[in-house]
Amino acid sequence: MQPYGSSWKDALALMHKRHALFTEIVKDYSSFDDFLLDWDEKMALFGVEATQGENGITLYLLLDYTKYEYYGIGMGKDGHLEVDPIVTWNYLGSTTDTNIFTNEDV
Repeated sequence: MQPYGSSWKDALALMHKRHALFTEIVKDYSSFDDFLLDWDEKMALFGVEATQGENGITLYLLLDYTKYEYYGIGMGKDGHLEVDPIVTWNYLGSTTDTNIFTNEDV
């Protein structure tokens, strides 16, 4: 499935850039609480909703009234936070979970 009004290649490139940015932000944190303490308001200023759940944090981006993306943040094996390669995205009511590095829907 190709998301958005652009090509899948363009949309995937933006997902890669968002993933890289979020990875850079979370890489030095070893606590969900510390990350949210520092970044919850900053994320909100950029229109990103950060929500803590049982197993991590979800970053929700509403791109327009029919498009959104979710990025998951979990605890990495090294004890620091990491961004999941699987992004949940929606286009016109169709939600898909895609590993943005293998381009496989899961």
